[in-house]
Amino acid sequence: MAWIGAPSVLGGYRLGEFDNGKNSGWMYTVNGYHPNLGLCEYVLEDGDEIIWHYVNDYTLETSYEGSKPKYVNSWLIASDVSPYKGMVDESQKNAESSLIEGTLEEKGEVVLKPEVTAKNGVAAVSVSASDMKAAIEEAKKNGSSAIVIEPKISGNATKTTVTVPKSSLSSMASKTDADLKIITPSGRISIPNAELSSLVSQASGSTITVGFESVDAKTLTEEQQRAVGENVVFDISMLSGDKNITSFNSKITISLPYTLKTGEKAEDVTVWYLNDKGELEEIESKYDKSSGLAEFKTAHLSYYVVGVSEKQDEWKNPFTDVKTSDWFFEAVKYVVQNELFAGTSETEFSPNADMTRAMLVTVLYRMEGKPEVTAENTFTDVLEGQWHTDAVIWANASGIVTGYGEGKFGTNDPITREQMAAILYRYAQMKGYDVTKTVELAEYEDAASVSSWAESAMKWAVSQGLITGTGSTTLSPSGKATRAQVATILMRYIENVK
Repeated sequence: MAWIGAPSVLGGYRLGEFDNGKNSGWMYTVNGYHPNLGLCEYVLEDGDEIIWHYVNDYTLETSYEGSKPKYVNSWLIASDVSPYKGMVDESQKNAESSLIEGTLEEKGEVVLKPEVTAKNGVAAVSVSASDMKAAIEEAKKNGSSAIVIEPKISGNATKTTVTVPKSSLSSMASKTDADLKIITPSGRISIPNAELSSLVSQASGSTITVGFESVDAKTLTEEQQRAVGENVVFDISMLSGDKNITSFNSKITISLPYTLKTGEKAEDVTVWYLNDKGELEEIESKYDKSSGLAEFKTAHLSYYVVGVSEKQDEWKNPFTDVKTSDWFFEAVKYVVQNELFAGTSETEFSPNADMTRAMLVTVLYRMEGKPEVTAENTFTDVLEGQWHTDAVIWANASGIVTGYGEGKFGTNDPITREQMAAILYRYAQMKGYDVTKTVELAEYEDAASVSSWAESAMKWAVSQGLITGTGSTTLSPSGKATRAQVATILMRYIENVK
């Protein structure tokens, strides 16, 4: 069947774009659906039924539930039928309007659900500019928190791609405060509204395609295959024109599916970044057993691996100075198993030794996943190339530590209890955790000795159970903290705050 241009004459009347209002014009359906492609882009197959119709308002033509028209408020023309008037009554129109409004969920999200059938394991979803425009107007009108693209996929798909016009994302960034969320069986992504402009600026084509693919391990390098083992590998990609977009100014949220195997625990599910060298880098993540999704935040797209950590429940204690009967045994076990602390030697943990300022920021740096350090070293007592150098620079650049002034950090100075509270407080703020909980310190006789710069932090730390009194009525804010005490506090911090 040859392709024909849009008709312009109907029943003796000439109808053109905008003749019946700002949203009027010609549209077409193929086999009852509106293609998400322009007139010259769609390729017909034998047996396709093409219907041209003139609409007074294209935004009423398709609901957010999908691309199949619920009703047509228009004149219709088919290639093999005579022209006829296809008007609906007002009750049908009103029913359709309420259905559109019903796609707004309780969270104030506008949801688009285009339908697609997977072919050869690939579900390729394309969202039209007109559908995006209608969603943007709805989000603007209602102050919606997100525009969600959640395709209805028929058939099995190991790869799902969602293509959106670049101009739509630009409009979404300028006209709304809504985030962009894409939900597929292969994975989910949430892009903050503030990141959309940056995304558009990196695009080299007229569209942006987000892809989720379950990767066959055989396609990886030998080094990557050895690192991955039996775990699940996902390739998260973003393509525009001939350019792969891999990095962002701020972090986006990704959720990947994982099904627990017999004997596996939800708390052991882990996400790793797989680099080109075949090295796995663990990422802070959380697993929701009810949804079967592992969620994490990242500023770049690549291969990600989901599985269960191989850390064993039975810990072989290598330290001669840590006994099972010690009050700090579980805390030492926790920080060593999670690679936050190391011993002072292969056989000693030194639980009663002072914790230094450099030691504490190094632990936090490890908790953060050892991010790349690009800031300058502003401290004269922090030498280059030391085990703590990157950690101190990172903590200072992140606003977690400020030092003593005059270029001094106090690298080897013992950490005091109030200094530790202040550092953890700032770290929690940096991570966006809730630090509003507080208690008064009046029950402690030495509450007045808490430094003014540490007062809010100490009230918060005590309220969270991170710091307790050294006695029933003493807080000892300037007292030194031992390695065992800090291990215990960090375990409480991760369990109670993080």
